[in-house]
Amino acid sequence: MDRLEKKGWLQRRADGPTHRYTAAVPRAATLGRVVHRLVDAAFAGSAEALVLALLEGRGVSADEARRIRRLIDDAQTRRKKP
Repeated sequence: MDRLEKKGWLQRRADGPTHRYTAAVPRAATLGRVVHRLVDAAFAGSAEALVLALLEGRGVSADEARRIRRLIDDAQTRRKKP
């Protein structure tokens, strides 16, 4: 727990003789950092390679594919806005 606190993942608060730990960063931000590091380390920075590994290794259901397509479309729309 001390290591995670030193790395900035946890916050520690003394509560009498014990310590209470909470996440230092919201879950979405933590997942973003982890995925970014994973893509850089395991896929040479290629999000395409990550997605290809997911599709070939696990596959996706029809519902997951629809949601992923919608997310990609939304991301492209946001990028086009000035």
